[in-house]
Amino acid sequence: MDERTLQDRMSKGMGVAARRVGCLFDLYRPAGIVRPVSPGNRVMTLSAAFKPSGGRAGVAYGQSLWSGTFDSSYTQTGDYLANASETYFLASQLPGLDVRCVRTNRVVSIVRPMPATQGGYSGFFSTPGDVVVTDWPAC
Repeated sequence: MDERTLQDRMSKGMGVAARRVGCLFDLYRPAGIVRPVSPGNRVMTLSAAFKPSGGRAGVAYGQSLWSGTFDSSYTQTGDYLANASETYFLASQLPGLDVRCVRTNRVVSIVRPMPATQGGYSGFFSTPGDVVVTDWPAC
């Protein structure tokens, strides 16, 4: 059996396990710099379950790395899985290994301020500058 067939069967088995123990998540694939978890970026819905990464029994304070159990043949690194209460970023998806996810429980926007070039003032204007990213899930 070649590596591709083995990975496909492993992914399918993880999907079966997720349907038994997980819950439904929407899969989002960002298309730009604005709101990656928006209805326009939704690809599909799939069952997924998550456990803390590192083999610990319970969830530690500030736990950000998680192992995802779902059919990874539909996902790729950089995607987001989200439901009403949780959002996960798919950080690593290597063949034969658990999918490494980051639980993103915050949302950030980043703006590059406009430099002031008037007179002798060498600070920044109070008006917003160039938008770098808007409403991105973060940890």
